[in-house]
Amino acid sequence: MKKHAIGLFLMCCSFFCTLNAQNWQLDHLLDGDSEVAAFGRRVVIDEDIALVGDFNGQVVIFRLVEGNWQEEAVLSHSGSGYVNFGASIAINEDQNVILVGASSANDESGVVYVYERVGAYWGDMLPSAILRPAQAVAGGGFGTSVAISGTAIVVGAAATESEGLPGRAYVFEEPVEGWTGEINEVAELIPSESMNRDWFGVAAAIKGEVVIVGAACFGSTGKAFLFERPDNGWSGFISEATIIEPENGFIDNQFGRFLAFNGETIAISAIGDDLGTAEADHSVFVFEKGADWTEVNEIGKLQPGQPIPDSFFGWSVDLHDNRIAVGCWSGTDVYIFDKPEEGWGAMTETSSISGTSETQFGWDVGVWGQRLIIGAPAFNSPNENGKVWFYSDADVANSLEIQPMVNITISPNPTDGVFNISGDKQKYDQIQVISLTGQILATLPATGQERYDLSFLPAGIYWIKVISDDHQWAIRRIIIQR
Repeated sequence: MKKHAIGLFLMCCSFFCTLNAQNWQLDHLLDGDSEVAAFGRRVVIDEDIALVGDFNGQVVIFRLVEGNWQEEAVLSHSGSGYVNFGASIAINEDQNVILVGASSANDESGVVYVYERVGAYWGDMLPSAILRPAQAVAGGGFGTSVAISGTAIVVGAAATESEGLPGRAYVFEEPVEGWTGEINEVAELIPSESMNRDWFGVAAAIKGEVVIVGAACFGSTGKAFLFERPDNGWSGFISEATIIEPENGFIDNQFGRFLAFNGETIAISAIGDDLGTAEADHSVFVFEKGADWTEVNEIGKLQPGQPIPDSFFGWSVDLHDNRIAVGCWSGTDVYIFDKPEEGWGAMTETSSISGTSETQFGWDVGVWGQRLIIGAPAFNSPNENGKVWFYSDADVANSLEIQPMVNITISPNPTDGVFNISGDKQKYDQIQVISLTGQILATLPATGQERYDLSFLPAGIYWIKVISDDHQWAIRRIIIQR
């Protein structure tokens, strides 16, 4: 099993921006090693389980154990060559089935790998089943999106790399013998309107008997289609129950590029507002069910309080209970929106967390209650392998049973780089130097000395994390001046 460098941060102060009294605590930083490319390009969180995908053909499973995110297993496949393994990932409600899309496998027709847990914990494994359409389409991109609810799976085949193909979406149901062998669809979702290169299937979600499928390049603005399970079950060709569109959409908005659905609320982003259009919209639209699912009403419009040009706000979206997390392509900020008592409406973020554009912080996001996972695959940084950040709000962070050291002093501060550590501990196990974005820059040898030298670092503000031999810790800010 490949082990990933894990930086553990549990601190009373913060590396991040907080707004409107919402405190987000950086708990952990997972740093892709030298053998990993684009670690964090796909992330999923489900209570105490997290999934992280990369470009190297593996998905890593992490489990939260006593406040620490620990690597539990690595999922891989037996194919050869680049198949875009991890184009999409999902886990079911019982946390015993994981889906991984490989949209470039089989001459770009794509497959989806199914992994089924045996026992209480995940282990390194190959897939137990492979999903593919009965009539595979070269260039169809099957596996662009995946979602699972109960015994049903929906898979999008958006054909994003093919000029002359419309997208498709399929439904699979668990056979009597379970998820094993090669399995074909039981139904295909057919929109009443379709066109070549509509990207139908670029995003998909399922909850219970309702499926939402995005078609980001449909027409001039993009659309989403809602399908309901017929009385006779998922079978044959099924048309949508309704079409979802924003009340005021802009040309080239790519509405439907990313979406999330929790069974009651639908969040759909429109990221194309930065593609050179006359008006920038920067929005995630929120919808809810009307009298039934044939009627879907727009009830909210989420926007950043301070829009950033070319940020592609809405590049990633996740939704859990009454909280929506939104990331940006540019990697500048991740925005959190909490449902007000009066309900969703036109609003700006409740809070936000700042990152760095070099790592593409927020390329993918996941939210579960008071926990947040943020992927930063660093596609544009040749010296970076990608990172994944775990945050929790103050209530969760303060409940973790970690003992801080109180009487720790760093002096002089500011310093030219040389400083002393003094406190109520006689022995330190480790001294970490951390950037304001959470990157571990150096681990200093803890030899019992009190004097340390950071003259190799440029002037700036850093965090010093002191860990004692009995696993207590302290975080202090240090300013280096030249």
